Amino acid sequence: SRPCQRPLYLAVQRHPHFQGLFDFSTPVLLSGGVFTQELWDHLSQHKAPYGWQGLSRQVSLLPRQDLYYIFIPSDIRDYVMLRSAILGVPVPEGPDKGDRPQTYFGPEASASKFKLLHPDFISYLTERFLKSKLMNTNFGNLYMPSTGALMLLTALHTCDQVRGLFSGIHSSRVRM
Repeated sequence: SRPCQRPLYLAVQRHPHFQGLFDFSTPVLLSGGVFTQELWDHLSQHKAPYGWQGLSRQVSLLPRQDLYYIFIPSDIRDYVMLRSAILGVPVPEGPDKGDRPQTYFGPEASASKFKLLHPDFISYLTERFLKSKLMNTNFGNLYMPSTGALMLLTALHTCDQVRGLFSGIHSSRVRM
């Protein structure tokens, strides 16, 4: 890719409105390298997709390496499904018990093929960019930003340039 003429990060830092809105210190992706007891304790206090409340510690297999899938978990079921896909085993518990995720991800679905959006990043995007009045109701735990909105904002936080409204998102110089 060619060098970026106007990096997004620098443009955001110069704009009074966006400077207060973007927080580039919030981790975007979740990987095994950042998994600590402190992170587990923090995320176990929040329901999915903003955390891991209800997830058993045995299911918390986090990926490391190359990127093939960016996984946006919206429910605890997604973590259970991801673990089974990575281990190549049927889903051991819950409503999807016995399901074989290799059908969706292929037989070689190793941990290196997955990256997870960090639950804190999803919370940050929801609070700063994708708020909904639904969040302050009895149904607030049902609110989940759209995949498209999450991916666009992920690209804006990790790429120097994002372009292409109708032909998909094209980016250059990814910072992760």
